[in-house]
Amino acid sequence: MYYTRLLYGCVLLCALLFWSRNYAQQKTTAFPNVYLSFSSPDPRVKFGAEKLSKALEEAGYHVAQGGQEKPVVGSTLVRVGIQNEAPPKRLTVKESFSITSSGNEILISGFDNSGALYGCMELADRVRIAKKLPLDISFTDKPEMVLRGACIGLQKSTYLPGRNVYEYPYTPETFPWFYDKKLWINYLDSMV
Repeated sequence: MYYTRLLYGCVLLCALLFWSRNYAQQKTTAFPNVYLSFSSPDPRVKFGAEKLSKALEEAGYHVAQGGQEKPVVGSTLVRVGIQNEAPPKRLTVKESFSITSSGNEILISGFDNSGALYGCMELADRVRIAKKLPLDISFTDKPEMVLRGACIGLQKSTYLPGRNVYEYPYTPETFPWFYDKKLWINYLDSMV
């Protein structure tokens, strides 16, 4: 009787140790750390890095940005740079970018700061779709047109009293949406 209880106790202890070891391994491999490093102080690169960081955090990753922490062994390093800093391929068009991976390192290289921004946004979109960081990627993209932008028409469908065609005072009363800062931030973010 005594030996039976001792045997059951040993089996239970071994099962608990095995389970806790597997749980600890699952916990560290399911949500690895990501170290996001970018060297350009340009606001476009910072904006792209923030959007990428947010997408990674939503996917369950712990993200440390350049200057905050040193990369932890086993973490994924995501470097964002401009072509002349670390070119994987020669980019020849403004706003073009490439995303390449090698082991636990992903390099986003833009032709210019705008290219680095669009590279960050592309990787953020892929993370949102797959719910994980793609560790095997080789992707290059460039704009179809050199000029990106939008045309916003400010006009009314009727004439205002005492005014002719295209004579509109651009005031908050006549065009309230034009002065809505939150609307413009959402619109500009969607254009990126």
